[in-house]
Amino acid sequence: MSRTLVLIFLVIGVVLAGTATGCSDNSPVLEKRLEAWVFIDYTIGYAPLVVNFDSTVTGGKRPYNYNWDLDGDGTPDWSNDSAVFTYTEAGNFNGNLMITDQNENEVTVNFVIQVLENQ
Repeated sequence: MSRTLVLIFLVIGVVLAGTATGCSDNSPVLEKRLEAWVFIDYTIGYAPLVVNFDSTVTGGKRPYNYNWDLDGDGTPDWSNDSAVFTYTEAGNFNGNLMITDQNENEVTVNFVIQVLENQ
């Protein structure tokens, strides 16, 4: 089975206005838009399929909170910037990574993992 790297990105983000620390005129400071990328080593394969996920985040305000729903059941399965998940049954799994920054801004990246029945 060939190894495929898939880059999925979301271009929707939030630009925030705030107050600069140490500025006497309270000038607004714009933060960079919160953006996220997900890297997946396999998006299709035979059960049991072990998939490694990794993410990169830019913008917003650190620290970031990570919530991976890898099997599409609506419940977070992992809470780090990377994850590993084993798909034991065949099917299409609509997963996502939701990232929240310190200012409660959110960005979500959606992905699909297709698991084939082992023959």
